Amino acid sequence: MTICITGMPYSGKSEAAAALRRKGFRIVEMSDSVRELMKKERVIAKSVDEFAVGERRRSGKAVFAKLTAKRVTKPLSKLVINGVRSVDEIRYLKRELDPKLLVVAITSPRELRYERFLKNKDASKYSYKEFLSHDRCNMKLGIGKVITRADIVIANTGKIAELRSDVNKMIKMVESEWNFSSRE
Repeated sequence: MTICITGMPYSGKSEAAAALRRKGFRIVEMSDSVRELMKKERVIAKSVDEFAVGERRRSGKAVFAKLTAKRVTKPLSKLVINGVRSVDEIRYLKRELDPKLLVVAITSPRELRYERFLKNKDASKYSYKEFLSHDRCNMKLGIGKVITRADIVIANTGKIAELRSDVNKMIKMVESEWNFSSRE
């Protein structure tokens, strides 16, 4: 079973991935592909968002899906790719890794995401305007389409324990109703 997690910044993607890790899933972060390419190209001054947008323009909308797929090792069972941002990335990952991969969107209201952002150690460097700019950047990449087309949507509006519980319920539902365990 391959799961791609998507969601806006501070929606709870990493917490959902951590819950899946505790269930034995391997996690591959798409953002690591961005940072690795930045390091390889010795890019220091740009923000990760700015670099990612520019690289997608230069190398194609699925560039980070391609780099992420290269980092994935066999077997593909119990694999999570965290941080998918576009339909092109989903198409590429389905074609190259798993045609039946599952897209899970983690959603949270903007106000709650901003509250979480403010608890982040780097929050003092950024304003609400910059938080909104980060949201707009993600929307330009196509994350809105990925969220609306997701196979499963988990609304993360409560405490971390509730999100973990929802992720565990999702795994049980997927394994039983969609019979993923027999496809591996």
